[in-house]
Amino acid sequence: MNKIRGERVSVARAYLTPAVRARENLRVRPMSVVRRVLLTNRRVVGVEVETLGRVHSIASSRVVLCAGATQTPGILLRSGIGPRAAVERLGVDLVADLPAVGARLLDHPGAAIFLRPKPGVQALDHPLIQTALRYASKGSTRPNDVVLQAGSVLSVPYATLPLVSLMCSLGKPRSHGTIEFTSPSLRVRPRIDSRLFADAADRACAVEALILAVRLAESTPMRDKATFFWPPARVVTDKARLEGWLGRICDSSYHPCGTVPMGGDGANPGEAATDGRGRVRGVEGLWVADASLMPTIPSAHTNLTTIMMGERFGEWAKNGEM
Repeated sequence: MNKIRGERVSVARAYLTPAVRARENLRVRPMSVVRRVLLTNRRVVGVEVETLGRVHSIASSRVVLCAGATQTPGILLRSGIGPRAAVERLGVDLVADLPAVGARLLDHPGAAIFLRPKPGVQALDHPLIQTALRYASKGSTRPNDVVLQAGSVLSVPYATLPLVSLMCSLGKPRSHGTIEFTSPSLRVRPRIDSRLFADAADRACAVEALILAVRLAESTPMRDKATFFWPPARVVTDKARLEGWLGRICDSSYHPCGTVPMGGDGANPGEAATDGRGRVRGVEGLWVADASLMPTIPSAHTNLTTIMMGERFGEWAKNGEM
């Protein structure tokens, strides 16, 4: 979980050290959001930014968007880049018709069972996740496409409960979600439909993982530490019932990606909004460099993959290849 001595270390904390922040070629603008990229004749000339309610522009011939999989496509649409219908719905003039922008949202669907820990076994300040099991699901052509991991607490709105969970996450789901931007306003959030376990094969894979989780929960070492209690026994002993319960015990793994997918030079524009180096097709001077680019979701957590992408783009920029 990227922790050092019990403290979570974010990318901003690890990379934007005091020495880095002091560099003359870096300026961090807090409390600012990008409204759109400014273009003239399909060439980038800057960005329009809002800072504490004040709108202003920053001139630049190169822009690299790293706003994440749920915000980068919105910036592109507000800039006139994306599917014609989606751009025009926002009342924006079309600059580049790229159907792949915001066409789908990839994520790792997950589900869990819950146990009551016995006294002295668990504490709210314990690490959330300490161990994990990775394995290939039945009939899978991909190794380690399922993760099963134990959680030491359950976070709900306004509270953290002292419960233990056994969670599964599908690394290569067949279903995908949708993301729709209904307003040009920055203050209107996109409409997301994750469509978790919409595919029958994904549901079967999750049921298999949850049955394994129940077996682990009922093993002697686990029974000595916690008591399995939810879903009810009548559910977890019946595959059909357990599949029907997925909607109650599922959640996102919070790994959104794939909303501005990249592709090779010969890729269909309807399937790839950028080339293999993140250059947005149809405009000059614009790159995407975040998890939006992933054309398929990696089987592991997306955090390390995204950091690697940032490192790669940094090398390209340093070497004058952007």
